[in-house]
Amino acid sequence: MVLFLSISFNLNSQVIPNGDNDLLWKIENVAEGNGVDAIAIHPINSNILIGKWNNIFEYDVKNGNLLRKITCDSNSNVVGIALSNDGSEIFIDLIFKDGNFTEEIQILDYTTIVKKGKLEPPISLMFYPSTNQEIFGLYKGKFVKYNYQENRIINSVDSEGNVFALTLSQDGTIFAVGTYGSDGFSRVKIYDANTFDLITKLPHTWDSMISALKFSPLNTYISVTFDSYNGLDVINLQNLQKYNWGRNKNSCSFSSDEKIWIPSAGCIKPITTFYQKENNIPIFEINNCGRTIILNDNKLLLWQTYDIFLYSDRWRTVDVNSGDIEKSGIQNIQYSNNSLQISTNNIASIDELIISDTVGKQLIVMKELIVVDNHIEIQLSLPSGFYLLKVKSSGNEFSSKFNVIK
Repeated sequence: MVLFLSISFNLNSQVIPNGDNDLLWKIENVAEGNGVDAIAIHPINSNILIGKWNNIFEYDVKNGNLLRKITCDSNSNVVGIALSNDGSEIFIDLIFKDGNFTEEIQILDYTTIVKKGKLEPPISLMFYPSTNQEIFGLYKGKFVKYNYQENRIINSVDSEGNVFALTLSQDGTIFAVGTYGSDGFSRVKIYDANTFDLITKLPHTWDSMISALKFSPLNTYISVTFDSYNGLDVINLQNLQKYNWGRNKNSCSFSSDEKIWIPSAGCIKPITTFYQKENNIPIFEINNCGRTIILNDNKLLLWQTYDIFLYSDRWRTVDVNSGDIEKSGIQNIQYSNNSLQISTNNIASIDELIISDTVGKQLIVMKELIVVDNHIEIQLSLPSGFYLLKVKSSGNEFSSKFNVIK
């Protein structure tokens, strides 16, 4: 007997616009095939800087070509990269293989790569947005606002508990701290980033260490990544509502208006889904996985351990309020008795139909199919497993997933 499982994306089984054709370029086996230990985006030209071992590789954002390779001290590993707000200086966090694992942050001129100075860790690599001189971080048990050019601490406050995550908001007005207490629970505190006064302690707790924090662009939300199964929560800082995004998520990226959320997907399932804020209604998806970075022009950088992908900004054109994505496309998929049955809405004909496996390998391609009364049936034999169905019609592309169980 063959059973079928129909996969839908929400209660209305709406079609999700797909960004697979929006791939601009990809780099396979970055950093000479060694992968990514650190990554940063140049604030002016948006070039991508990758750190691996004792090298930094700079890639051209326009085409993905390697521009240059910067070699640091031979007995060091790059564990972090940042750039000054005007892009004139590179800050490289190095750990030396000297038996003591000495850490040092070196400052290089971006153009000439001449070494200009160094910082004593664990000063972090977060810059206040209004200046090239002031950085924020944790230093000798204190949270500090520090002018590195004058070697002067502007403000500070004692840290409490074991700090495992720290972040500064994009506008430099607040910072958040993730601490792990003696009771076995983690908590998040938010401070004023200039006066260093405590603003609030979030009422939520986590039963594992917090590994990453990130504010949304307008400071309405904060994403909390915790160690239990790489869990991800997003907290509304106005009403303290918590939204849980489940396991195997690295972080959450937000559109500039905060209406679109992109929980970075672990690669257990090779798909990245874009959601309407504060709910699980998907509005866009890419059949790829990894961590996401939104560039200044809204292009989307997606990176994995060894590969980097750049997608266009078309995801920002999706109207999250219009509901148009529910009016046309694939409504339902059923498979039984070697028959694939597809229910559609507002699709008169199919220019091309593609069935792929979960790693993107095309298994079946059909062209010029007729849809009758919003329904089409195709006779074919598929083994048990998960599949991706793509339909191209009148310049539009729709996709859905289905499962075959025999």
